[in-house]
Amino acid sequence: MKGLYKGGVPTILREGTAFGLYFSFYEWLINILLSPGQNRNQLNMSSVALAGSLTGLIVWIATYPIDIIKTRIQVDNFKNPEYKGTLDCFRKSLKNNGFTGLYKGFTPCALRAIPANGATFIAYETTLKLMDFSRVKGVKGKF
Repeated sequence: MKGLYKGGVPTILREGTAFGLYFSFYEWLINILLSPGQNRNQLNMSSVALAGSLTGLIVWIATYPIDIIKTRIQVDNFKNPEYKGTLDCFRKSLKNNGFTGLYKGFTPCALRAIPANGATFIAYETTLKLMDFSRVKGVKGKF
């Protein structure tokens, strides 16, 4: 059972940070892209894709080192572990590989994140538009 939770602490740290930034940063960007008096439903999809792409990139820049630590802990030898925990792994990673070692492999991740998150937020905004029931007869407001 213990093996199922290996790397749980850095996973929680990564996910908490990522989701905290994800929608906050996206909403901030959307508000920047909106012209005065413009409704978010009037944004073109290229603006949404740009905001989503930048959001995905920023989130991975912020959380990639935590993901590296999580992965190192998860693949560590179970019977004879190199790392005693998250902080130990972080310290040893910095000592052995420097700060840049925490971003090893980042480029492919970023290249994937840009289109994936652009598409994710196009789907998100499209879903929000489809859930606008205010146009349905007899229904007031949004779902």
